[in-house]
Amino acid sequence: MRARTMVTALWLTTLAATVTAADETRTNAITHRFLAVDDGTLTLHYVDQVEPAKSWRVKFGRYCMDMQLIGSNRVALAVDSGYREFDLADGKERKVVKGPGGLMHAMERLQDGRTVLGGRDIPSLGHGVMILDAADKVVKQFTLPGVQWIRHLRSTVRGTLIIAAVNTVLECDLDGKIIWSAAVPGNNFKAVELDEQRVLVSCGPGGRTLRTLDHAGKVLATLDGKDLKEGNFVGFQRLANGNLVVANWLGHGSEHNWLGLFEYDAAGAVVWSYGVEKSSFVEVIVLDGLDLKMLHAQQVNGVLRTVGP
Repeated sequence: MRARTMVTALWLTTLAATVTAADETRTNAITHRFLAVDDGTLTLHYVDQVEPAKSWRVKFGRYCMDMQLIGSNRVALAVDSGYREFDLADGKERKVVKGPGGLMHAMERLQDGRTVLGGRDIPSLGHGVMILDAADKVVKQFTLPGVQWIRHLRSTVRGTLIIAAVNTVLECDLDGKIIWSAAVPGNNFKAVELDEQRVLVSCGPGGRTLRTLDHAGKVLATLDGKDLKEGNFVGFQRLANGNLVVANWLGHGSEHNWLGLFEYDAAGAVVWSYGVEKSSFVEVIVLDGLDLKMLHAQQVNGVLRTVGP
């Protein structure tokens, strides 16, 4: 497979505030502008492969697994027990919201200004969901019966949430009422809605597959990364052209030296990849063609689209 021949570029030996073209490993002439959450070095990467001088990296804290374009040229990251906002122009931290405790695995800013957080070890809640108003005050929180290790959440056009958790993928409303739930064995990391009958789910830590499932958990289609030499499929984005960009998590810590991002075409072939020494990417957002002044969500066919200012 072509992915095995990609590790040919020079690697970085230290992280820097700016990034040059020599920092990256690239599959071919395809170029992207993208964001990537790096669990290996606890760093947010902004990479512009067209104009590398505009690239930057910034440390974000102790723990982060999710991010969202929230408009006003900012990205928000679920960090530790709350979230942080960073300016996309220069990587400067613009806002820090500390939650009540625990670890937040997932977040989404809604169009009405509320922020939904999902995580574990939350005081008086455990594994569950918190909703903050536009002033970042907790206005609602709930657990989901039998659901542990909420890995990820994403909104739908109906105003509900698709949630990926260990052994479960489900849809619930913002009061915690479960609309449907499917038993999906494994450490499901992320799920987004393709349409009202199908969801796209990454298998998370423990494997390298993206699966299209119905609401009963039946597998309708599979993208299999078994030919890659290592890694776990976690965060992902479906591009407007149908290609899938996947974060291939290599494990906690910075002892990694391989490729962390892959782009697959409709035939399942790798057409682009990216890697930086010591990195272990868990989420990716390709920014090509997006209006960064606007709030974005993955509500229709798994493709990022504008939903508000």
